Amino acid sequence: MFVLAVVIGVTGGLTLRSRSRFGSPRAVALILGAAGLQLLGGRAPEGARPAVVAVSLALACAWLLCQRRHAASVLLAVGAAANTAVIAANGGMPVDSSALASVGRANLDVSNGFLYKHIPLDAGTRLAFLADRIPIPLERNVISIGDAVMAAGIALWVADAVAGWRAARRSSPAVHGEHGRGAEGRVLPSSVRP
Repeated sequence: MFVLAVVIGVTGGLTLRSRSRFGSPRAVALILGAAGLQLLGGRAPEGARPAVVAVSLALACAWLLCQRRHAASVLLAVGAAANTAVIAANGGMPVDSSALASVGRANLDVSNGFLYKHIPLDAGTRLAFLADRIPIPLERNVISIGDAVMAAGIALWVADAVAGWRAARRSSPAVHGEHGRGAEGRVLPSSVRP
């Protein structure tokens, strides 16, 4: 889902005629640390996994605070809060087995492997509407409302960053030779450049 969000963001940033409004992300090391801990969490001893997830979420929250001026941060924060709420209420992210079956992954044990922080959804699940219940057949995956909201934030952020990159490229001299670009994007010789 998040890869698709990046593709949508890049496509939007390349096709829309707008400039970046929010600037580059700040404190990127925080979000890289959060993602790294999420990836490593599955290899941590079972008793340490809640602490790894908690530190990862704390780093992600700190990163969002650093980005608070960016509109996409609101979507990321809302999505993360929804996921955190359902995980905290149930001791893991509940996954709907019927949604998994609809994407061809019936009888998958969600508590093993990379899905270490997931648990099966059952009648006792609290905040079940926030669980992983949305099937994504293209990816053979199931996501939550929080994941969908975060994916929208990522797409917006990537689109904004790509639009900023395009605007910077248009306003800088051409890479080859001493040429610049005119208002319509045509390459101008240096004698014509303003």
